[in-house]
Amino acid sequence: MSHVSCLMSRQGLTFVELLIAGAIFAILLVGLSAHLRGNVMAWHRATTTVEQLQQVRVALERWEADLAGGLVFDPGGAWMPQQTFDSTRVQWYVVRPGQAGSSATGRVWFVTYELQPDGQGMALTRSSQTVAQAASTIAAVPERLLRDVQSLVIRYGSVASSAESAGQPQTITWTSSWTDLTQTPRLIEVTLELGSHWAITRQLRQVFVIPSGSLTPQVAGSP
Repeated sequence: MSHVSCLMSRQGLTFVELLIAGAIFAILLVGLSAHLRGNVMAWHRATTTVEQLQQVRVALERWEADLAGGLVFDPGGAWMPQQTFDSTRVQWYVVRPGQAGSSATGRVWFVTYELQPDGQGMALTRSSQTVAQAASTIAAVPERLLRDVQSLVIRYGSVASSAESAGQPQTITWTSSWTDLTQTPRLIEVTLELGSHWAITRQLRQVFVIPSGSLTPQVAGSP
């Protein structure tokens, strides 16, 4: 009877019981930390993916907006440099409208999209100059749109005018360069190969549908 009373009056836990409780707590803590770490990594991946998709969307929309304002004309051969539409670079003249509420007319700019080194590899860049700057020796300052781009491939599509006028099914002909500088290409396909920095799909392809035609200024040689 005295032995039972001694057990019932004992206070606290033994060293072995403390070890067992500590081990159980450690196991629970490891499981909880692994769960939290997985959630944090998933959140980080989702955030990174959204941010990178936004970067690509903004860059391609900007390119498309420049193409929509593109024009082709050569006022007496006075404007230099010549426009370039090849497989790795696009250079052309772009009309930017005047500001709303202003009587000023739009201005013409010379815009270039290409890959250039940026110290951390190759980057998709955009440069913009006035016609006077482009014709001089002033070098354009490139603006980086997308970093870590492994390759840029551009193709140009056209539709036979006879098929369009006759209402026949249209067949698109793709070429790696556009040499008919009397008019703009109807379609421009851009393929970007992204590097390891990107968490999204490494290969992106976008087709731009742009106005086709030409523009002749009223006063030759004056942008």
